Amino acid sequence: MHLFEIVGVTSTEESYNVGFAYIANEKEDNFVWALETCKSLLISKETFPKVIVTDRDKSLMNAVAKVFPNSTALVCRFHVYKNVKAKFKALCKAKDEKMDQLLKTLKLQWNSIVDSTSEESYTTAVVDFRKVFENFPNFVKYVETTVLDPVKEKFVSGWTDSVMHIGNTTTNRVESQHGAL
Repeated sequence: MHLFEIVGVTSTEESYNVGFAYIANEKEDNFVWALETCKSLLISKETFPKVIVTDRDKSLMNAVAKVFPNSTALVCRFHVYKNVKAKFKALCKAKDEKMDQLLKTLKLQWNSIVDSTSEESYTTAVVDFRKVFENFPNFVKYVETTVLDPVKEKFVSGWTDSVMHIGNTTTNRVESQHGAL
């Protein structure tokens, strides 16, 4: 059985465990059940989470939207970049030294997109990204159609900074709490 872990963050940036649930599988109905159970333990609507960060698991994202429709859902920047990097390696065959340089360039270009503080700077960063990786059109298409177009509002600063997330843009706190457990 999978262990579903819910972690909170205080205003002083301390992590705390909200709850745990063993679920048979990572399907939407199981996530809904776990989140509804957690929600039922909260005292009032004022204690509902304002921001929820998840990995990009579609079932979990759908469950969060159902159970906490007034919370802002963000997607973990670390997991998004990890997937982009893996896709780049798969699509862009290169020798080790060349690949290392390409990965450094990818990280710089990706951070420029993610750290964009406005729609204008985002558009500029994406145009630069397209130019830099023009020799890898399948990769650029993947990034745009699979990552940027559908979920940019959930991880790019220009959109995420409109809500108070106290710098929490990854699920690393959950990963480290899970590691400690």
